[in-house]
Amino acid sequence: MSIPLPASADAPWLASAVWLVARGTVLLAAAALLASALRGRSAASRHLVWALGLGGMLVLPALTLAVPHWEVPFVSVDAERFGASAGAGAAGGLSWGAVALAVWMTGALLVLARTAVGMLAVHAMGRRSTRVTDGVWNDRLNAARAELGLRERVRLLRAPGAAMPMTWGILRPTVLIPAQADAWSPERARAVLLHELAHVARRDCLWQTVAGLGCAAYWFHPGAWWAARRMREEREQACDDRVLAAGTRASEYAGHLLEVARAFRPGRLAAAAAVGMAGRSQLEGRVIAVLDGARARGAVGARAALLCCAMAALALFPLAAASPSIQQPRVLAEQPVAPRSPAAAPPRTAVPEAAAGTRVAVAPQPAPVRKREPVRATAPRRAPAPDDAAARVAAASPELFTGDEATIAALMRAARDVDPQVRRSAVWALGQMDDGLVVSPLLRSMSDRDPRVRSTAATAIGEYATRQRLTGIAARPVPTGTGNDIQPPRTGRSDLQPPRRDLGQRILAGLTAEVDTLPSSSIGASPDTEM
Repeated sequence: MSIPLPASADAPWLASAVWLVARGTVLLAAAALLASALRGRSAASRHLVWALGLGGMLVLPALTLAVPHWEVPFVSVDAERFGASAGAGAAGGLSWGAVALAVWMTGALLVLARTAVGMLAVHAMGRRSTRVTDGVWNDRLNAARAELGLRERVRLLRAPGAAMPMTWGILRPTVLIPAQADAWSPERARAVLLHELAHVARRDCLWQTVAGLGCAAYWFHPGAWWAARRMREEREQACDDRVLAAGTRASEYAGHLLEVARAFRPGRLAAAAAVGMAGRSQLEGRVIAVLDGARARGAVGARAALLCCAMAALALFPLAAASPSIQQPRVLAEQPVAPRSPAAAPPRTAVPEAAAGTRVAVAPQPAPVRKREPVRATAPRRAPAPDDAAARVAAASPELFTGDEATIAALMRAARDVDPQVRRSAVWALGQMDDGLVVSPLLRSMSDRDPRVRSTAATAIGEYATRQRLTGIAARPVPTGTGNDIQPPRTGRSDLQPPRRDLGQRILAGLTAEVDTLPSSSIGASPDTEM
């Protein structure tokens, strides 16, 4: 049993998008399970797991295009089941696939615009601030860098008013302190600088940008927003662990957090591009974690982080290479009926001779009815090349142009295929048959969304109408003057289902006036000829 993925001619990307979201969900679920298993470890290790999970979702589409694929047997794409209904709904109005794509792009642009506005707000705040040049703060900054082992140079700015201490910048890191920082005690100034420089050492601004891009690409996925929120929580606790590991007392640092959160509020616009020190929404959990002496507070080293990234990449490659199997619709083939031997034919009833000039009526012999036995459906055949439309139509039925019900049914299904060239070839093939059942699908193809299919349908109707009118002229009864007027037996498939034939003839009679207006040069045109 396989799980079908939706596919539609109006949205060729639908099956790939659904499959991409499904694999991203699997990736986030694996990250959540691993983070739960690391509950007793440090916050830095859990933050790395969430960052790799959300970053893996971001690179998954590009990696899917770069690696060779392998088919997943329990997931398939049934193009006929989903493409027929979607195509019928789109023929009369706006394509729903285009609407869905526009909605996704609108949501992604709104999330990216929020990040862009935050960057502009941070840039404006940096221009309003002044660079700290006094020796006391520079000495404190250099001492904090030495305690954390940070070699990268950091720019220290002082805001003109009350501002939450924050850090921004990937290539050029900047630490902002409020104007009231000069009144802080040396212990509080050291704790604030250690916390902000811990963000620089951990490259938290880079990971925050990755999380923002992931939320923009998967803005409709609640798991992406949940992972980004977990990253923020684990990030702040990891920086708190760095401050405590540098020798700061837990109770003293908890007091500093509460005072900073009470005195300053982070800007809403700048929060999308900068990393603040103390947000009120996470304050309670952070204070509890700071005062918990049994928690692990170790940091993830550079080698350990590279090893984790390599393991995540190895796990991501098979997931990116997985692709659903293409399932073709199953067709019931028709078993040919062996011809009856002359010896098995029933004896004919002898007709007594009649006098000259006497008409003798002979009862018509019933025509042998072909028995159709369904063949057990075998494994679906692999789809041929997209440009081989004739092979797609030929694969719909083992016999074409025979005029039987199985062939007409197969061509009617092919006339609703997702490929317009396949529909066009099927419409052309239906037009070559002299069966009244082909009139209804030809009329339905007149409203196809592809102009070439509509043109081929009009040509096929014209051919059918011309043949029927010529057949009617040739089939006029010829009066017999002498001999026995014996009525020939009615044979063929026209005796099996006369109501549907009559319906086709009545529809055709109503179209005769319109068919006469078609140009004669279009009669007999093959669907492979460009209109």
